[in-house]
Amino acid sequence: MPVSLDLSTILMWVGAAASATLLLVGVRQRRSRGAWPFATMMAGVLLCTVAHGLRPFVDASSLLRWVGLVAFVGWDLSLGAYLVFAVVYTGRQEWLRRPLVLLPLAGVAVSILLMLTNHMHGWVFESLGDPAVGELPELGPWGRAHPLIMLATALVAQGFLIALGVQSPPRYRGQTSLVALAGLVPVVSAIIQLSASTWPLGVPPMALGMAAVGLIMALAVSRFGVLDLFPIARDAVFCAMTQGLVVLEPGGRIADVNTEGQRLLGRAGPDLIGEHWREAARRFPALKRLLADPRPGQYTVSTRRGEERHHYVVTLTPLGTEDAAGGGLVVLVQDITARREAELALRDAHEELQRVKRLQDDLTGLVVHDMRTPLTSVISGLKTLRAIADLDDHARPLLETSLQGGETLLRMVNDLLDIGKLEDGSLTLRGEPVAPADLMSEARSQVASLVDENGQSIDVRIDPDLAPIEVDRGLIVRTLVNLLGNAVKFSPHGGCIRIACAPEGADAVRFSVEDEGPGIPEEAHVRIFEKFGQVSGGREGRYSSSGLGLTLCKMAVEAHDGRIWVESDEGEGSRFHFVLPRSAG
Repeated sequence: MPVSLDLSTILMWVGAAASATLLLVGVRQRRSRGAWPFATMMAGVLLCTVAHGLRPFVDASSLLRWVGLVAFVGWDLSLGAYLVFAVVYTGRQEWLRRPLVLLPLAGVAVSILLMLTNHMHGWVFESLGDPAVGELPELGPWGRAHPLIMLATALVAQGFLIALGVQSPPRYRGQTSLVALAGLVPVVSAIIQLSASTWPLGVPPMALGMAAVGLIMALAVSRFGVLDLFPIARDAVFCAMTQGLVVLEPGGRIADVNTEGQRLLGRAGPDLIGEHWREAARRFPALKRLLADPRPGQYTVSTRRGEERHHYVVTLTPLGTEDAAGGGLVVLVQDITARREAELALRDAHEELQRVKRLQDDLTGLVVHDMRTPLTSVISGLKTLRAIADLDDHARPLLETSLQGGETLLRMVNDLLDIGKLEDGSLTLRGEPVAPADLMSEARSQVASLVDENGQSIDVRIDPDLAPIEVDRGLIVRTLVNLLGNAVKFSPHGGCIRIACAPEGADAVRFSVEDEGPGIPEEAHVRIFEKFGQVSGGREGRYSSSGLGLTLCKMAVEAHDGRIWVESDEGEGSRFHFVLPRSAG
């Protein structure tokens, strides 16, 4: 059959080519924000323009009906996608969950469904018309209601775009205007088609409007990079940033500046854009010095504003792949004055706390040191009295209690003095080779009387092949004595305390002390090694604890480059372990 192509048909194919190209662009840039609704919109435009572009080649009424069906589906598909794209484009994704947007989208979906089944009910088109004689389609009930849905969809999208266009700076308004025009042209063409009964061209007005959409969006993509940069990125992120942001062109002139950047530079945006940074940064000398020789990185600078001193972190980042010296530059300025002042205040408070602690430690050390000599004299006198005096059964227990209290107090004094020396590093370790068995035997002998008094026993287990280790004999014996003393205190009358020593790998030895006491809750496993750290337990009322013994143990072991810990569950006793290297560190 002879085919005559008029200008409107040619326009359909030009629009189809443009929309097909844009569909591929959207798919290729699918990671960009808004790429999928953009690609869907262009797919709908492609369906509509191709369908109407095929009209001159179709003369069978059945094929003509399928052309109309495809064109209508493409129209509604592009319209729904355009609304979604406008929502994403303007940064209002939350509106996709609101009825104002969902209702038009639902109407579009229903319209497509009814069109696909139009041959069954004729609700959309009672007749597709005959373009050969200029006859337009005859609408059914839904077809007459459809323009209202179309108008509502377009108005919602246009409302978002107009609001954005008003807020956008001039350099972004061209992009926003083209996107808005792409949605306005089909609406105008639809109004023309609905108000006319005949049309002189072979392609109806709505089809021409869809072809125009393809051409307009092609211009928006090629000229303004619609999928590369959205104006909302500037409004919602760039301008709202709490950090100052200045974008410099390769020549050193300001290409853009956000609200905080304007405040820092003391000038309004329209006055700053296009100005060279040397002039713009006059109120910010520290920034001016950085930009004189820009090197990518992060810098801390200070400047004085009036009577106040402000502190900033300035980040210089090359724009794109160009170097900072010859290319564009992004300057990010973050005001850290409050944080800096807080850090200085915290540092001053820490220094003051350390000063007070040093005074406290010095005073404690002085008092404790001065206590040791008279306390030693008291204990010596009590021991002499016990040896030479003929005391009756009432006086002797009082003397023993006094002597025991004095010795406990002397141990506390010695512990405090040694802990202080370990803390400030003034205690020198006197390392010497000592057999582990000798350390355990000496410690056992020092608690033997207390063990006998409680009717307890000590089970010693030691590897007979253990070689001597290099340690400070006095410190390690005191460590074992403290651990054994705690085990005796908290084990029941007649209980058994187990001490053991065995190799720990090739270069260390592990000592262990196990009791049958009430155990230690897990949350206290760390606290008991802290100075004055205590935990309730044991036979309360019989023994008191200063909370210094385990602290000394920990510091003595760590001074030998070792480690100490406890394994215990409430009601199942406690197992203290410490590991020492064979050679002193």
